[in-house]
Amino acid sequence: MSESIEIRVLAAAMAEPGLWLAQAARINPDLFPIQKQLATEICAMRDAGKETDPRSVYTWLTDRGAPIKLSDLMSMADQSPLSIDSMTQAVDALHENAKRVAVRQLGNWLTKQAREPGARADDILRQAIGALSDISARSSAGPEEFNMILQRVMNSIGKPPTDVVKTGISTIDAITGGFRGGQMIVVGARPSMGKTSLAMGFIRQAAAAGKTVALFSLEMSADQVCHRILADLSQINLARISTHHLSGNEIRALTNAANVAHRYKIFIAETAVGIDGVCRQLKHQGGLDLVVVDYLQLMDCRAESREQQISTMSRNLKRLARDLGVPVVVLSQLNRQIEQRANKRPQLSDLRESGAIEQDADIVLLLWRPGYYDTEADQTEAELIVGKHRNGPTGLVELGWQADCARFVDKAK
Repeated sequence: MSESIEIRVLAAAMAEPGLWLAQAARINPDLFPIQKQLATEICAMRDAGKETDPRSVYTWLTDRGAPIKLSDLMSMADQSPLSIDSMTQAVDALHENAKRVAVRQLGNWLTKQAREPGARADDILRQAIGALSDISARSSAGPEEFNMILQRVMNSIGKPPTDVVKTGISTIDAITGGFRGGQMIVVGARPSMGKTSLAMGFIRQAAAAGKTVALFSLEMSADQVCHRILADLSQINLARISTHHLSGNEIRALTNAANVAHRYKIFIAETAVGIDGVCRQLKHQGGLDLVVVDYLQLMDCRAESREQQISTMSRNLKRLARDLGVPVVVLSQLNRQIEQRANKRPQLSDLRESGAIEQDADIVLLLWRPGYYDTEADQTEAELIVGKHRNGPTGLVELGWQADCARFVDKAK
């Protein structure tokens, strides 16, 4: 079955060059495990701008010492698809087969690794999930014709987008339009600025709107995350919730907040191991609308240097956002160099350890509280600098900071 499909696709190059060229961007020799030599040479002829009719292919191959009969090539050319649809289906089948082969090879590798005495299960799983993601990301789709894109875009204009996650802070939403599927949003700040609290507000707002959220909390426990959400909802002092020093009125207010929060669809993991697989499972089982990672520098992957680690993890998170069509909010530490500057307001170059973070991000939000450095400044004021916005404006958002309940709000006018 596989060989007959391979022959049909290669036949198109010799008999129907228009069909072949329409799918050329999707065709490579690795898709032809049985006819790989012939596919390699025909692709080489294509890349060299040569004609690929049977006689030209025969001349090309014999010049390179490949034993083949012209009559065999002529016979093969007769098996060419006769329409764009049948050609597309044949190439789709080659991609499907290639993915199946890759899955089988991964399965064999997993079996071998699982039998190694010194291998750690977590390491095997991490590599396997990454490999599965790579296989899944192999797109069998070729370039899309602009007219089709234009029609889709025009049909969507005037309709409210369904993949937008609002932050709950109107001034942020006014600049960003909310977070959209496929975006990677980086929130950068120095320690203790409140980036986790800002993210908790995003999570609470999304969950209150009926969205499903996955939080990978690498710094705080799941219980501590719950405390923060309850403090945000009830506006009760976070320290009193954490130490259980609550009055009767506070307990009642907290109970009311819990009654609201119990409807939230929030999934919390205290590790980022297998983040790709976890998110895909949630997306498949009941949908997923927002992913939050707290924070990037606490993640880990194998690489030769820390900069390469950060670059790889940033790239993988961006790919996750695109593959699943959900916004991924990534918290990130900023460089210590800020502390040595007279002006400590953060800037894009302060993103720690890798320029890949800035490159991969669709939106970069830099959080700053002047009162952290100046005790005489208003301790309730904060700034969120929209340092990068791939498809919109940048600017500065003034926020209010409620330290007792670790909450950011629109600044009071």
